[in-house]
Amino acid sequence: MAAESWLGKTGHNLISTAQFVKPALRIALRQPVFGSLNLSEHCPNDCFCYWKAQPRVPEMSDEKVLQFIRKRKKEGMVHVTYVGGEPYMRPKLLQDVVKIMPFNWVVTSGLIPLRHLKKTSHFISVDGADADTHNKIRGKRGLYERLVANLGEARGQGIDRLYLHTVLNAANVDQLEKIFQRWLTNGLADGMFFSTHTPISGANDEHLRLSKAQREAVVGRLLALQAQDSDHFLKMTPEMIRRLHPDFTAKLTPQNCGTARYVASYYGNGGRIPQCILSDKADCSQCGCLVMTMVSAINCFPPELNTLKYLTFGLRF
Repeated sequence: MAAESWLGKTGHNLISTAQFVKPALRIALRQPVFGSLNLSEHCPNDCFCYWKAQPRVPEMSDEKVLQFIRKRKKEGMVHVTYVGGEPYMRPKLLQDVVKIMPFNWVVTSGLIPLRHLKKTSHFISVDGADADTHNKIRGKRGLYERLVANLGEARGQGIDRLYLHTVLNAANVDQLEKIFQRWLTNGLADGMFFSTHTPISGANDEHLRLSKAQREAVVGRLLALQAQDSDHFLKMTPEMIRRLHPDFTAKLTPQNCGTARYVASYYGNGGRIPQCILSDKADCSQCGCLVMTMVSAINCFPPELNTLKYLTFGLRF
């Protein structure tokens, strides 16, 4: 009988010792064990996005995408995040491709109805405590109303592992607690994550950038939320939250960042995105990337197991 996963039996996935050997070796050799792919080079929204600052490329065909991900798995990857653009612009491919890797994330705006996806956690972007703020930031009328309706429908269909992700920026940072409270009480999601806006060269994002004082304050406010959250709805450890502090990010470089080291990011044509999912246009010294706060745990000794579980290794958390 195969040994159970080092992470334990989850009811969704099981990684045997044999399956874990190759990824563990890659980590020891400081090679990528996670990936992200711009599954779609199209998006129905008109918001600021690091993706818009990247070059547009032709998408791979469905079959080439499947071959591409199978090759990454053979090399030793265990986790892929499907982004875009909007990955739900290719719903049939999305349903097929998530069957390959042991663990998957799908990052979506929630505009398009969600589907049952194997071995997958959804991350739905929420940018405001109310429709006006969210829709203005996203540049799409009616988007907030649509995502609420689609989450309600997903709940009715029994789709689980639905998580919210808010990127705090100058337009919504004052709503942090209101955003959290609204989603804590409406029962439409399984948990919530926060990150902070990362400046991107050429993205015309000056109006969204946070000051150093605002970023410092965000860390304190999130730590207070985490300490008071008896429902464990905020899926961030104190260590993750503290990595958003400007004193921590000021020391970040592509050479010492866990995301740049352990996550290989790809354009829609399969070409490698330089540096990380945000590309080499991102200002590392002001990085607010959620993945950075998680993957940095691998660089610790001993690794932070409490933080690593939030990489969504098929766990129901």
